[in-house]
Amino acid sequence: MKSKSRYSSLLETPARTDQETKLRDALIESEARDAVRKEIMIGMQAGVVLSNIYAVQVNKQLQAKEAKDKGKGKTKLMGDGKAKLFTGDEFFRLCEEHEKQQKEDAENAIERRNFRQIHAERLAEWKKENEAIKERNKLKKADYDLAVVAWEEEKAKAKEEKRKPRWNKPKWREDFKPETLKQRPKKNVEGEEEDDESDESGDEHELN
Repeated sequence: MKSKSRYSSLLETPARTDQETKLRDALIESEARDAVRKEIMIGMQAGVVLSNIYAVQVNKQLQAKEAKDKGKGKTKLMGDGKAKLFTGDEFFRLCEEHEKQQKEDAENAIERRNFRQIHAERLAEWKKENEAIKERNKLKKADYDLAVVAWEEEKAKAKEEKRKPRWNKPKWREDFKPETLKQRPKKNVEGEEEDDESDESGDEHELN
C-alpha cells in the first residue's frame, strides 16, 4: 500500500514558474528514491529475521542429543553441515518444516508419556489383583494340605481295619479350584521395551 506523501500539499499546488516545476519534479524523484530504499530496507529486515530464526534453530540442533538428530524422518535446516545459498522463500519453507517437525516430536513425546502413565496404572492394578489371587490360593493350599493329611490318616486306619477309605484322596485342582494369575498387561507403545520384571502369569504360579 502506497503511503501518502509528506509534501502532498506542495505537490498539489500548481507550479507558476519553471523553477518551481523543476523543484517539484526533483521532490517527486526524491520521494520515489526514498520509497525504493524503504522497500529494500524492509527486504533486508526480513532477511535478518529469517537469519535469526535459522541461528536459533541451528543452535537448538547443536545442543540436541546426537541420537535424536539421527532420528528417521526428521527435517534439518542444514543437515550435512555445509554452507548453502537459499532464496528467502526456500529458507522460510525449511524453517516452517523444521518447526512442524519439532511440534510433531513434542506431541509424540506427550503421547508416549501418557501411554507410559496408563501402563503404569494398569501394571499396578495387575500386581494388586495377582497378589490377592496368590493369597486366596495360599489359603486354599493350606486347606488342601490339611485334607491330604486327614486322608492319609484315614487311609492308614482303613488299612489296619482291612477296609477301604471312606473318601477319596483330595484333588488339588478339581476339589479346591485354584485361581490362575492374570496375564501381564502389554505396553503397546512403539519403541518402548517391556519392564525387566518377570511375567508372573500362568498356571505355574497357582501354588501347584
